Amino acid sequence: MFGRYRIWSGGALEMRRSAVVLLCSMVAAAVLGGTGPLAQSANADNSRPDALEERVGEFSLSQLVASGDAQRAANAVEEFASQRYVDLYSGVSLTNGATQVVVWLTERDPQIEAEIQGAIPAAELEFEVRESTQASQLSAHQKILEAVDALNQIGIVVGEFGPDPVTGKERVTVLGGTDAQLAQVEEMFGPALTAVSVPETTRATPDAASRHVDAPSWNAGDFISNGSEDCTSGIPTHNAAGQQFLVTAAHCFTVGSSVFNKSASIPLGAGGYLGTVVARDLRNNAFDAELVSAPSSNLTFTGGTSTTTKAAFGGAGAPVVGALVCSSGAFEGERCLTIISVNSCLSNSITGLGRTVCAENYYYGSLDQSIGQGDSGGPVYAYGSGGVRAMGLHNLHDPHYEVRCTNWSPQTHRTCSGHGWFVSIGPVMGTWGLAVN
Repeated sequence: MFGRYRIWSGGALEMRRSAVVLLCSMVAAAVLGGTGPLAQSANADNSRPDALEERVGEFSLSQLVASGDAQRAANAVEEFASQRYVDLYSGVSLTNGATQVVVWLTERDPQIEAEIQGAIPAAELEFEVRESTQASQLSAHQKILEAVDALNQIGIVVGEFGPDPVTGKERVTVLGGTDAQLAQVEEMFGPALTAVSVPETTRATPDAASRHVDAPSWNAGDFISNGSEDCTSGIPTHNAAGQQFLVTAAHCFTVGSSVFNKSASIPLGAGGYLGTVVARDLRNNAFDAELVSAPSSNLTFTGGTSTTTKAAFGGAGAPVVGALVCSSGAFEGERCLTIISVNSCLSNSITGLGRTVCAENYYYGSLDQSIGQGDSGGPVYAYGSGGVRAMGLHNLHDPHYEVRCTNWSPQTHRTCSGHGWFVSIGPVMGTWGLAVN
């Protein structure tokens, strides 16, 4: 269910993602430790002693920083190896407490491994083998992207599709898929693809200097509302002309909507005027993102939903399987989760938005109220020794693990989950020529 929160909404989506349970347990077993310092920006609130230990449960600040640094190294591996070793490179992930960078190849090659390690001297890389190259997976992904509507017309209802973090192949879920349908999909799209049946689901209905009393320049993690629906302000950005924006989820508000610093559903907040929605990505096979033209800072709220602590952004990064990232929703506050899969697409059969949305990353946390309605559009980021790096925008929680939210208890119909998706910020910024403030 999408995280926008309408005052009147309350229905639950009964969706099943049984195959992801195994992946969750595999990655969770690896998240055990890590160390490293955090260099706070001069613009950030430094009064954050050991509260983070309580705030994120089993994840300490040193774990989050170490994972963020490893994620930065993994991004460097991806940039270096994906174009140079097309016939061998299969991807990158994190293990061992989300701090060990694993480079996947289709076969071991000591010379190429030495070249990759030499290009990334700051991290000790581990090399493993799996069957499919990243290039073949991306080719299969593009074919599925172009065939979703045609498959639906012949009764093969595609749900989520993207790289399988275990095999490296493209993994396609077929809602209520029969053995014959799965075999048909695999025959149509080749050996770089695996089709998996999941139970049928109903469509999702879009939900609708503290977080609720903020002021220009506006921060990520604020309560925002158009007067009837609530979301969370996302990554603060600017374009080449210097115009500033807050990026949030496209399912939140329509173009031309006036956006205010408040929650209409609680109700709560001073109601300060942020700005107007000036762009909204409604393209098929694109991204669930929109722009609010507003004076914005380079900070995000951290900690609980009522805290005033903030951290400064230090650029952007790309999500990596096994890494730790934190979501900062206005309603649920800062919660840190583990990335299970990256760069998937979700069809209309899952979202009910009338289009396929892409660059989606699945993540989960140990708390069953990590993310919920109203947190949509909020920033997702990774800690690191250079501050926090923007990773994306939270936009969907998985109702298979859904519970009734107890935070902001007057809302008796709001739902939460410990599992969900966020959209990568990199391709979103590329669409509009933006950079993180």
